[in-house]
Amino acid sequence: MSSTSTSVTLTIPPSIDDQGSPIIKYKLFVDAGNDFSSQFTELTNYDGIANSYTATTIDDLLETGKIYRFITAANNAYGDSEFSYQEIAGVGAQIPAPAAPTRDSTYMSMTSIQMLWSAVSASDLPVTGYSLEMDDGFNGPFSEIYNGRDNTQTLSAVVSSLIP
Repeated sequence: MSSTSTSVTLTIPPSIDDQGSPIIKYKLFVDAGNDFSSQFTELTNYDGIANSYTATTIDDLLETGKIYRFITAANNAYGDSEFSYQEIAGVGAQIPAPAAPTRDSTYMSMTSIQMLWSAVSASDLPVTGYSLEMDDGFNGPFSEIYNGRDNTQTLSAVVSSLIP
């Protein structure tokens, strides 16, 4: 019986200042997952040199479906640096892309439309919400017109102030 491993690849940011002593190695830490307040523990499988590390459910005892915080510290002759900013990553299969939104033809005017989209079925990680973007109509850059990243219940948005 073989077990499968799920992983997350992390970038180890280089230290900006070595305080006058060359950096010997980096240390990588992870929290308990899903709580954003637990203590960090060192991932001892990280070699301290590579600029990336793939943490896995088998080697690093991460759990599929959890969201973790990762931090790093640089180590030199003076000891460990302060911790880096947190990198937050979920462990699991990537959530599938949603289908393209559709226009609700029952709610339209010369300057507004209502857009609808279907919920995405979650995989290992939960869907926490949706955002909607559109371009300027001339293939320009996309800009966000609806931010519902913390709302899975809303599956539509009214786009107004459009230019006919």
